[in-house]
Amino acid sequence: MGNKGGWGTDPARCPADHGLGVDGTPGKCPESFGLLQVRYPYNVDAFPGVARSSAMNSDYGYAVWRSCYEGKMTWLNTVERGSDYAAGDAWGCMGVHFSGRWHTAAAQGYITRVKDYLAQRIWTTPNFQQP
Repeated sequence: MGNKGGWGTDPARCPADHGLGVDGTPGKCPESFGLLQVRYPYNVDAFPGVARSSAMNSDYGYAVWRSCYEGKMTWLNTVERGSDYAAGDAWGCMGVHFSGRWHTAAAQGYITRVKDYLAQRIWTTPNFQQP
């Protein structure tokens, strides 16, 4: 559960007890936590539980993804988006995980990076594992 990522510089996007610099990175705070890297800015109500419990992190992360994939996140059509939200788009849901929005530029950039890592099979490289 100690995995933290998505380091940002906006204090409004920092969870309680994780302000800028608190986690050892000057001027930054982690926005993503745990096994599934649940992102605080888009899942505020899930914190601090998802940052403290592997089970909750997994349950919550996969529940949100499934809800997206099954077409239940219709609110995505009421906010900024790159196209209309619809069920069955796994890559679109991957973008929502990162950006909180449907096929925006930020979501598309993340999708592109994930696809690149997949093509590289990055998990098989020696530098993939943390020391």
